[in-house]
Amino acid sequence: MATIHADDMLLTAPAKARARLMKEIEGPVKMKWTDTVTEDQWVRFLGKEYRRIKDGFAVRVPPEYYEKLLEMFRLETCRSVISPAENVSDHGTKGESLSDQQVSQYRTAVGKLMWLIHERADLAYLVKELARNLREPTTVEWGRLKRCLRYVRGTTNAEQRLTYNPQEPETLLQVMVDANWARDGGRKSTSGGVLSLQGFPLEHWSKTQANIALSSGEAELYAMNSGGIELRRLSNVCAELGQTLVGMLLCDSSAALAVPYRRGTGRMRHLEAKDLWLQEEFRRGHIKFQKIATADNVADLLTKPLTGPAMRGLCTDLGLMLQPGELPDEVNVLKAHPPPTCQRCQRLAELDCTYAGQLFWRCPGCNRTKSWHAYQRGWTVWQDDGAPASSRDDQQPLPPTARRTATTARTGRSRTSASSTTGSLPSPVTQVYVTTGSTDSRAPLGAQVDANSADPVLQQSLATRRQIDYLAGLCHRRGRDEATVLRPGLTKAQASAWIDQLR
Repeated sequence: MATIHADDMLLTAPAKARARLMKEIEGPVKMKWTDTVTEDQWVRFLGKEYRRIKDGFAVRVPPEYYEKLLEMFRLETCRSVISPAENVSDHGTKGESLSDQQVSQYRTAVGKLMWLIHERADLAYLVKELARNLREPTTVEWGRLKRCLRYVRGTTNAEQRLTYNPQEPETLLQVMVDANWARDGGRKSTSGGVLSLQGFPLEHWSKTQANIALSSGEAELYAMNSGGIELRRLSNVCAELGQTLVGMLLCDSSAALAVPYRRGTGRMRHLEAKDLWLQEEFRRGHIKFQKIATADNVADLLTKPLTGPAMRGLCTDLGLMLQPGELPDEVNVLKAHPPPTCQRCQRLAELDCTYAGQLFWRCPGCNRTKSWHAYQRGWTVWQDDGAPASSRDDQQPLPPTARRTATTARTGRSRTSASSTTGSLPSPVTQVYVTTGSTDSRAPLGAQVDANSADPVLQQSLATRRQIDYLAGLCHRRGRDEATVLRPGLTKAQASAWIDQLR
């Protein structure tokens, strides 16, 4: 007599097919059926929680798992941050050694974080970096870990959406790859990739490359090799099951994409033969290659630390919904405080939110604001024209779209405001606080439209390259003509307003 033990499994099928399959399995095998995954509540399976959504499933790590992790470091009530890591390089910084208790605590926390990165692609890069120093962690890694936990504090309700794209072919297996060249202290690059079938995310990874790349194009080529291996592995498995898939590899590096299209090495004779196998795969038609814009490459999330708005945009494209854990508190505040009435216009204020997540009331008449103060967790007072600000730190928080666009005399303060019309180009003049006549005087940052002009509007700073690239990606995803947005002379204020409108 043969005895077979089968472990836990998750069955997904239409209702009739599921009932028939369950009946057939229960004949020769003793089964114990547990909960059914529905849209009403989360169902626990192998430590993770699942829930039905419109076009698929949502999976998340239970919030209590995060709470226990935060309790280890007494960070239950800490103030959260909007990104898991700072976009600065500290590979030359040498920290002090940790105590034995801290080392044990560090290893335990990193192990717990490694268990959840399958559903948290936003943590994959940082956890990979933390895991590289498990042997002798220092105060530098300790600081990175605590910042990661502060970010986790605000995203305990994050969930990964597992859905497909009906507009893509059913047999389209694609992988997006990216690389970050020579970032760490050993000058090794990082490869990242996302594997999906018809838009359904299957796998993501963030790995340190074994070899030192001599250029950014070479680092991208190594990332393409890793992505191509994963692509062929799954293609071969599906081929054995009788399903032929079309492999597509996407990368944002023109230098790396040129390698598969050519024969031989040319000036790349230093590369090993194993790094050129993509040329053979292209000639045989096993893998197709395509260039993708950097703003649309979700693998960029897995290669380096990103700022809050850029990171959240890529997470959304990947299906990772970062729902703030502190949202219920803010909702209770909004319920307890109805829209205030402007004392000047006697009109009800309108609630608005920037892409950075800052809430504020805005009067539709005089355009004054009343911001949500993240540090004091409360609403500020209405800001009047010429309101004094004793120091830079005491100024009330303003939306990120605010830019200094007004000029004043040598003494005093002034403020200029204008509203934008829906569907048209946002007004270049936004809310302004200008301090003059002291050492705290601040001027427009960066290149200006016309520094010699007396017009305040023409003294504004031009949009940065990062803003332009980010706007181009937003226009592409929203199906909007870039020419109507990225006009010559686009200012920072206009770019920020467009970002608010298109997100």
